[in-house]
Amino acid sequence: MINGPDQPETQRYIEIDTGGRRKRLVGTISYILFFLAIAGALVMLFIYFTNQWTLAILLVGFMVLYMATMGWLAMRKHRDMDDSMMR
Repeated sequence: MINGPDQPETQRYIEIDTGGRRKRLVGTISYILFFLAIAGALVMLFIYFTNQWTLAILLVGFMVLYMATMGWLAMRKHRDMDDSMMR
């Protein structure tokens, strides 16, 4: 619908159903299990190459910690940018 020159422009909002607490919990648990499965596969791959459990676990632990830290920092910076744009 086209507004005339003397009519204010109306905004439409779309509400997205997030499914509630149970759906978020299932999604979070699924994400964590998938993340652990990938980390376990990487540990097995590194054990195959190095033949040492401790080195493989330390390497994968470092990679997971580094990725989680970088993701948290990126999310925090993005959230701060969104907050400053809303003002």
